[in-house]
Amino acid sequence: MQILEAEAAAEGLALAREHQPDVVVLDLEAESADAAAIRDEFSQQTRGRAKSVIVLGKIRRGPVFAGGHVISKPYHFAPLVHTIEQLAAKAA
Repeated sequence: MQILEAEAAAEGLALAREHQPDVVVLDLEAESADAAAIRDEFSQQTRGRAKSVIVLGKIRRGPVFAGGHVISKPYHFAPLVHTIEQLAAKAA
């Protein structure tokens, strides 16, 4: 398993576009960027491609991602790691 990390939303979107990962973890509260804009741009970039998305944060009403998994903050690492492992195994 290879892990790619980005400090900002734009960098993360560029990494996802370049590497086409099987599992993406988005922390929608990691920076001051508009969470809805990040979500929409990521959804548009990955439309039609099989991706598993895990969203971390306090999710407001409305759709997150089609087929996305939400892990609310505050969270424990064990459920996050377990979800990543399950999704990566499905992609393999």
